[in-house]
Amino acid sequence: MIRGIKAIGEAIIEDMEDPRLDLARFLIEDLSKPRGEKGYVVILKINTDRPSLSLDIGSEFSEPSLEIGAKFLWVGKPTGANDDQDRLTTDKVEYLISQTIPNLIREDRLEGGELRSLLEKTFHTIFFDLGDGESSLFKGQHRRYRYIWDLKGLGIEDAPEPKELKEIVQESGDRKRGVKEVAKVLKNEIKSQLDIKPDDISLYTLEIDGELVAQHPDYRKYIFKRLVDDRFVNAEEGICHICGGKKVVTWNTKQFKLLKFYITDKIGFSSGLKGERGGFLSTYRICKDCYMALLAGENFVGNRLKSNLVLSDVYVIPSFHMDVGLNKDNLEVWADYLQGSFGKVSSVDMWRKFQKEFKNYSEMEKNKSYFMFNFLFASRQQAAAKISKLIQDVPPSRLDLLMEEEGKIFELAERFFGEGPWSLKLNSILYLFPVRKGAQSVREVLEVYDALFTGKPLSGAFLRRNFIEVARMYHHESFGAYIHRPPSDSADIAMIRFLIQSQLFLKYLEGLGMLNDKRRDEPMSGIIQDLEPELKEYLSEMGFDGPRSSLFLLGYLVGQVGNAQASISRGGNVKKPILNKINFMGMPFSKIMRLSNEIFEKLEQYGKLDGFNEVIFSVMKELMDRYKDKWGLTPQDNVYYILSGYAYATRKAITHKKEGG
Repeated sequence: MIRGIKAIGEAIIEDMEDPRLDLARFLIEDLSKPRGEKGYVVILKINTDRPSLSLDIGSEFSEPSLEIGAKFLWVGKPTGANDDQDRLTTDKVEYLISQTIPNLIREDRLEGGELRSLLEKTFHTIFFDLGDGESSLFKGQHRRYRYIWDLKGLGIEDAPEPKELKEIVQESGDRKRGVKEVAKVLKNEIKSQLDIKPDDISLYTLEIDGELVAQHPDYRKYIFKRLVDDRFVNAEEGICHICGGKKVVTWNTKQFKLLKFYITDKIGFSSGLKGERGGFLSTYRICKDCYMALLAGENFVGNRLKSNLVLSDVYVIPSFHMDVGLNKDNLEVWADYLQGSFGKVSSVDMWRKFQKEFKNYSEMEKNKSYFMFNFLFASRQQAAAKISKLIQDVPPSRLDLLMEEEGKIFELAERFFGEGPWSLKLNSILYLFPVRKGAQSVREVLEVYDALFTGKPLSGAFLRRNFIEVARMYHHESFGAYIHRPPSDSADIAMIRFLIQSQLFLKYLEGLGMLNDKRRDEPMSGIIQDLEPELKEYLSEMGFDGPRSSLFLLGYLVGQVGNAQASISRGGNVKKPILNKINFMGMPFSKIMRLSNEIFEKLEQYGKLDGFNEVIFSVMKELMDRYKDKWGLTPQDNVYYILSGYAYATRKAITHKKEGG
């Protein structure tokens, strides 16, 4: 995976004339999606000759784009939660009105030149000091709150007087009070002048004396210094663990967001407990060339190869084991292809898009054997990413196999159930599982996706145990703890859809050779010979053995009774008391036998004991009697297969009714 990101980065920087000037443009971060209908970039325009502040809209958008970020050089915030904020384009106006310029003009920061002179002039013109010589309020790291804009001096009438604000801060002891007060006034002024709510503002940037300072060459060089050069200050020569070259190397990988090489903020994780220099440097070393390539590659992955699955961001990262001619000219097409390859197994919409654009990917299709996929699942936490799961070395042929098998299952589903939501795309598979709200539950279901991508077997008993919990959720309409939303139609209809989907998923896994499930091999053709042809074909197609078939047929009869009960329900309140006979937690074989006896009485009671159902009942009882001493199914399995038969019967009844039967 690391080498794949490096290859992407090398394609980006290979023709750069001066990385110090140009690299920052390739570290642009995508903007967040607007909370409202539109998002905005607001320019704060400062005149230092006649101190004043004017406001303007730099960009207005419905969908964020990298072009907007590039225009204002949005490279994100420093990665550490407590790092000094020094970005001239930021998503927090609190930084611009306080610490950004003071941090940039510190002695060890921005080099001398045109931009530094302009920022120093700005500092002496529009900032005022909240501290004094004796106060410890702004010592050390807290200096970031000491200097703030004098909005009163910039012509904002509603702004507090500097002297009054200083007294309030000093008396209250709240070092952040000054920044909060000034930011509040400025946001109100923006709302008044530009008619923009603070929540709709994605970025703020500075224009000083007519110049958009974030695009100044000196600032681009500064970004390179902060992100690259500063990581190699006092660096030693060593062997780079990535390229193998003997060069000046660093251990400091804190800048990376997705690439988690090792923990560098705890000395216990360093080699020999030696800390920064001797310990971490022995653990992992990166030269400057590889560092730059990884930085650019990681940024490209974050912007262009990010998708969404299992309520997480998922980064689609290639590993190239042979040369595919990757370069800056074909990099965007490669990104579309990689995203599309993942998308075609993730959602129906992405599959359709991939089909339309497939003609653009002929070169990539030829080289499918030259690379592997890596899927990195992560969630955003402040400026960093928390890694949930990494699935490595997935060949493109695996995605093709998933697509092929899904197509077979879809055809099977339409043959038996007609049109319906039978697609087993990856984003719909999530809802077959009882995913509770919270990160831990998501991490557990990620193991299922790991198995799908790698071909690891999945236990049938494990799956059915999960399916029963989802069925229980629908039956009791207890959606509160789960990610599932209450259905727009009845909970019973939603449960039936789910139960059919879960059966199809088991068949899907069986077709992939992934279902670890013990079944009996005894032939049943003679026993089920008298069943209606389509029902007999379904049992055969699903590979049900004797015990499973008997439970499915019992469930079918439960469905027949339920349909009869529903037909005599009054108003819109459809009731099926027969379902109360089923314990959704699980039922041992003794309870199954009791239910099989009761169902006969219910069929008689509701006038459903016709020749068709008599045959089903007879076959069900014969199978149950034959296998009762060698049953081999769990109480949860018993309930699942009964509900599967119930879902089949009910779906058939609904379809028959819609067709005018």
